[in-house]
Amino acid sequence: MPRRSQDASLHIKLTRRAVLNAAKSYGEKLLDNNNNVVEEIRGAGRPIHDNLDYISINIPGDRENVIDRQVTCCDKKLLDPGAMLTPRCSARLGFDDKPMVEECDVHRFFDEYVAFKAGQDLHETGTDLKSWPGIDSATAEDLAYFKVHTVEQLAAMNDSNAGQFHSARQRARDYLAEAKKSAASVDVRAELESRDAQLRSLQAQLAELTAAKAGEKPVKAKGV
Repeated sequence: MPRRSQDASLHIKLTRRAVLNAAKSYGEKLLDNNNNVVEEIRGAGRPIHDNLDYISINIPGDRENVIDRQVTCCDKKLLDPGAMLTPRCSARLGFDDKPMVEECDVHRFFDEYVAFKAGQDLHETGTDLKSWPGIDSATAEDLAYFKVHTVEQLAAMNDSNAGQFHSARQRARDYLAEAKKSAASVDVRAELESRDAQLRSLQAQLAELTAAKAGEKPVKAKGV
């Protein structure tokens, strides 16, 4: 049951979803306020998904007022696999009378979240088999029964466990090998683009210096 009496009538549903991580998949450039690159994340060249906890909250009978979002937590470490959950958070002590919006989902619905985590399959981060075109949905479900949820896990299956999935495993290995080549090509292009940008910047600076020199008046020698 929720810790707050106001939440007792709410209907909540906790789920785990595979969400595409664009930065890990295809790379990303992080810019500062002046649009200068401060960090460049190199992608894997293939879809990489993170498994994230989501919560849906609605008032029974009110179909228009539904909240559906990623689970919030006052301490992100509590969302990690195997984290030790406690019903109280030091940051929340003395604040139980505050509006419930100030409380994170983990502690607001603590019993429900603990039960959810206890029955949850903790998948590894990778390319989700259910969104990979290399196999059909039925094969993905069959592999899920054996706790294989990502292309990486499928490719890593040994011969004794692969069984009926030998051909699917080979396709997974081929896919990862091709993606690795694509990622290497992307890295080379990114490096060349970076060098071109640096060269253009140096050329612009040289042009400014040349223009500034051309505009200087000649200095007369003393006594002339």
